[in-house]
Amino acid sequence: MRSMIHSSMLWLSAIVAALAFVGLAAPAGADDAPVKAQPVSFMGLQPGLSTVDEVRQKLGEPVNEETDQELRILTFHPSGFAQVQATILDEVAISILLELSSPQPAEKVVSDLLLTNFRPAPVPDSQGELLGQVYPERGVLMRFVKVGEDLKISHVVLEGISAEPYILRAQFDFHQRYDQNLKDLKEAENLDARDARIYSLRSRILSQVGRYSNALENAEKAAQLNPDQPSYELDRARLLFAAGDAETALQVTQAIASSPSATAEEQALAEFQLGEYHSRGAKRDYAAALKHHQQAVSLAMPLAGDDNFYTRRAAKQVLFEAHFAVARDICLGRWRAKHETAAKWIAVGARIGENLVTEERFDPIVRLKAYRYSLEAMTGLPTPPDPSSTVTGLMAEGERRLQEAPDELYRSQVQWELGSALFQAARIQRRREELKTAQDYLSKAAPLLESADAFREPSPERNYTFGCLYFLVGSIFAVDYEQHSDAAPWYDKAVLHFERPQGPFLKAEPGLHGERMVSMGVTFWETGAHRQALEYTQEGLAMMESAVGDGEIGEKALAVPYGNLASMHRQMGYDSEAQEFAQKAAHLEKQSTPETFQR
Repeated sequence: MRSMIHSSMLWLSAIVAALAFVGLAAPAGADDAPVKAQPVSFMGLQPGLSTVDEVRQKLGEPVNEETDQELRILTFHPSGFAQVQATILDEVAISILLELSSPQPAEKVVSDLLLTNFRPAPVPDSQGELLGQVYPERGVLMRFVKVGEDLKISHVVLEGISAEPYILRAQFDFHQRYDQNLKDLKEAENLDARDARIYSLRSRILSQVGRYSNALENAEKAAQLNPDQPSYELDRARLLFAAGDAETALQVTQAIASSPSATAEEQALAEFQLGEYHSRGAKRDYAAALKHHQQAVSLAMPLAGDDNFYTRRAAKQVLFEAHFAVARDICLGRWRAKHETAAKWIAVGARIGENLVTEERFDPIVRLKAYRYSLEAMTGLPTPPDPSSTVTGLMAEGERRLQEAPDELYRSQVQWELGSALFQAARIQRRREELKTAQDYLSKAAPLLESADAFREPSPERNYTFGCLYFLVGSIFAVDYEQHSDAAPWYDKAVLHFERPQGPFLKAEPGLHGERMVSMGVTFWETGAHRQALEYTQEGLAMMESAVGDGEIGEKALAVPYGNLASMHRQMGYDSEAQEFAQKAAHLEKQSTPETFQR
């Protein structure tokens, strides 16, 4: 807001009678239907409409007049105020600054001006200290001063309705009202469609709730409007990677990581994202990922104590994400002393996450992410520890977040985080042969993810998550309990999702997914779906053969699909084909022809 460069804001309780809402009554409630935006007037003067001549008629001759480039600033001393300043542009008063004769309690001023039911936006300075608050629908900006232990109002600025306050309210909404934030950004776009921050903020909200294609559109718009802002390009690159365009994402991110014009926090974020591309891409290289993630930590660490509010928060967010990423790289890579080393990174990451919530006013969902990241890392350990205590904390925090969710869109994000973390815990318990516990976790994870899915759009991440979730449920029935009739419906659901676009996920694990296909083939055969069973076993074999060629799995693993195909062909009466597969299996296993299916 232009007038902020001249002075700050506040209101005098004695001047309430001089202000008007141009005939508008106070709204019924802050969360009711949107109220028409209408600027407050002062002594009949309305910012953005009243002329300089009308200002003189109402306030008299100014006691002082200054110029600031194209602006004229007229100062008046009307009764009841320390002073009043009108900022003039092209002969129109674009703002009116009221300086109170003494600071007044904020609650009284807000109440007297009928603003109680409007939701203000905080206005912080570069160090995160609260300068004031602004009411977007009324064009009222108030400045705080500290009087003893209390914050009081010293100035009030009246302006026309503009995009800036709506942007601030979406940017600094510490209560995660996603629906309202998206509405505010739409209002801002209607007022100023050229402000790149609108699209950047919208992109980040949409990506949080799994609407990746729309998020990418907004990220691209932000980068187009402000191509000199590396953070917008990094958002675009991250979403391009999620959409499957890893090559462009890598090029963009590498350019920023090595750019001398990028800030240290931007370079740290770029290094973190490069690490993610290596650890989550089609060709996974955990050693390379670890190098980038550790470089992100090195770059961000000195900034975690920076006085600048924005720099400090950005650095701490990178540190939070990167510490858990390092732990994941260690657990999934080929390193010694995995558990002990990863545990240290997880512990520090959790402390940073808590600091983000308590000191930097980050979304408390950070705590859920810390649990999920911990569990995800633990799945890579040869002998993962019991996750029960982690799940206890996860469920307690998840329940709090669900109870406090301000809207359904945010609630869906909580459900997705909670369900995803429970899925990781179930994977661990399956590995530990704690089958009942694994099934209990899955019985909670599935409805949470399915409920959240109502608000998400199809994406590779979504498709892969549901495919793996349903496969795990089915495989416990089929492999551990040999209950193929119970497994088959879950495998049908898994197949439905695996057949949808997967991005880099399945490309990164052809051997593992081949084994999934072979395993599902057994259940389909046992339940009478012989054609489907044969098709899936053959497809799984092809994937596993590719993985053998790439060195992902050993050749001996092919004995299982060979043996299963031998049994299937024999039962179908195709003896020559059966004999061919049996010989291949026997060669690998150095044993006689298998007569039963293997998984």
